[in-house]
Amino acid sequence: MGYELYNALGDKIVQSDLQDKMAWCSKGEDLEFAFIKQYGTELELIINPKKNADPTVADFIHIGTNRPADLKTQNTPFFTSKRYGVEPQNAITFNKIDLDRYRELYPNILIYYSVEWIATKIMFDSNRTISVNPMAGVWRISLKNLIPLCSEKNLHEYIQRKNDVKGNAKSSYVVDLTSNGFKRLYYD
Repeated sequence: MGYELYNALGDKIVQSDLQDKMAWCSKGEDLEFAFIKQYGTELELIINPKKNADPTVADFIHIGTNRPADLKTQNTPFFTSKRYGVEPQNAITFNKIDLDRYRELYPNILIYYSVEWIATKIMFDSNRTISVNPMAGVWRISLKNLIPLCSEKNLHEYIQRKNDVKGNAKSSYVVDLTSNGFKRLYYD
């Protein structure tokens, strides 16, 4: 099923290849530096010094507690999230591969979500539409509080990634930002 995305002004959004992991990783690094520049001092975060040698380590260190921290940036709501019991307005995703990795390597990690709904409407080929209100903010949750929000009932398998060999996540948990454990730090 095909679809088109639109912003709050009604302009069509043209996306690059959603499966191009290397391009998204590069963009992610730029977003990490922008996040630190904007919020680092106030949130007591620094870029993880180990990232120079290993780009796969946790993005940040929370200097107040010396805990690892990671950034998840999301600009498109999970528009079809109602099938997982989550309203699209507050639906974010968390990759299963990250959950498994964090449990093993970073059980005390803090996860920051930088959310800005650039896409606010989806129109499917069938002319069915789903809309959300523009929203922007930063939320934080600990892995300990996120784990109970991730279960088989809200695990989404990406059809287009079934045979992926680029290292993309093959599934993600659909999670509600209003769930217990999330703390809203900033809201625009």
